[in-house]
Amino acid sequence: MVPNQAKIDQLKGMAVAVQSLRSDVWSILRQRDMAAVSMYDFRTVMTERGLTPGHYGLQQRIWRQNVETAFREVRLWQEAAKQQYGLKRKIFRRAAGNKAEERRLFTVLKVGDWLSDPWLHKHTRKAFRAKPKPSRQKLRLSFDSASYNTKRDSEGRLWLSLMGAANRQRIKLCFGRVPEKLTPCGEIQVFFHAENDIQIHTGFDEFHACAGDAIPEPGRKVSTHTRRAERESLSAKAPAAPVDRATTNKPYRILGIDAGRTEAFIDSHGTVYGHGLGQLCEEHDAKTKGKRASRSKLREQAKALRKQAEVARRAGNPEKARRLTRKADNIYAHNLSTGRQTAARSRHRARVRDLIFRAVHEIAAVTNCIAAEKFSQNFSYDRSRKQNRLNSGWMRSIVAEALDAAARRRGSSVIHVNPAYTSQQVRRCGHLGKRTNGSVYCTEGSCPEFRVKYHDDMDAAGSIEDRAADPHITLSMTPKQVREVILSRY
Repeated sequence: MVPNQAKIDQLKGMAVAVQSLRSDVWSILRQRDMAAVSMYDFRTVMTERGLTPGHYGLQQRIWRQNVETAFREVRLWQEAAKQQYGLKRKIFRRAAGNKAEERRLFTVLKVGDWLSDPWLHKHTRKAFRAKPKPSRQKLRLSFDSASYNTKRDSEGRLWLSLMGAANRQRIKLCFGRVPEKLTPCGEIQVFFHAENDIQIHTGFDEFHACAGDAIPEPGRKVSTHTRRAERESLSAKAPAAPVDRATTNKPYRILGIDAGRTEAFIDSHGTVYGHGLGQLCEEHDAKTKGKRASRSKLREQAKALRKQAEVARRAGNPEKARRLTRKADNIYAHNLSTGRQTAARSRHRARVRDLIFRAVHEIAAVTNCIAAEKFSQNFSYDRSRKQNRLNSGWMRSIVAEALDAAARRRGSSVIHVNPAYTSQQVRRCGHLGKRTNGSVYCTEGSCPEFRVKYHDDMDAAGSIEDRAADPHITLSMTPKQVREVILSRY
């Protein structure tokens, strides 16, 4: 709903005052003596210079919130300028392997006391001059959680009551019909994009905004009086029929998944999610392995040059020693730097992260509950060095994050199960079999499933799905205890 012109004029007048406030904050914080000042001390500096709330015609709370917002913007811009200028790389090069000097320079840079070091002062000022300042022409206002109230009318519309420029003055804006479980929380920002174009940026609770009915309400502490009142109110109402809280438009109520070799996941029905993950990791692994071999040769060459320089120095030939030392330093500086290597690693992890999150979104779109292994636990069987690289800790952390975040946003819950012997247990008969060449089969001669081969990852996904409802195998059990439970059943 578009507010009337009087409300727009009040908000725009406050936004113009805040724009002047932000300009003053930027001009003060970019001074040299403000490098190490904290947010609390900076508000004192503003007050001492006469830049009080009355100077701008704002309420105390609005003034404080917008000062803190502008303070964070300036500090973020300064950190981005240091990163873009490559100041950390220059510190490593200046320290030349001296760990104490590196620690001192990084400590001075982090606390903002770079004025005490002339070299760091020079390069920090260069970084700030090279970084263009962001545009501050757009009018905007920031309100903290105590500067506004929310209320719903009889028609279900949500009204936002913002603090005005004068005491006991409120500016009411209508959000329209918003679901009852969605209520603005945290900071609110009001933007003016055109003459009468107002945009309100706010946040909602993640659970209520993203989760579906399949996920239970997070626990909260409730007093005894509140519980008694809830019981009395429920007893006064007529008993209602049980309602299935699960989402009905998903084909599977529960689905077990397992991490595959060439894909991100495979479920108990044989569906593949995130195809191409294995090839992506293998290509990056082969490329990284070749680069590491070449870097090792260069490192050995640089070490040999330094040894030759030391021999020449002892033999009384300082000119040759300086020449050989310069060659070794150039190899370390230009051929053994980690900038490109770090950038390539970041790009690879970003691709892997995107593929895994897409796979989890596809899984959550077809099931209400996902059964998966607890990825924080170590694998109970030996793997090759290549498999250790491809199934490293950072990849498992991405999988765990995707299962926690993406599944919740799609309205699916996640059940973690004990990963012990999920890949060795044959789902059809329940015996512990043998896994080899991408298949698993039962080794019990008296079993009807003897020597019948099944796809190992698909069978493991089925075992994970069955274990989600197994009351005898818990997450806290060791692999030895899990094995005893499995053997005791057959």
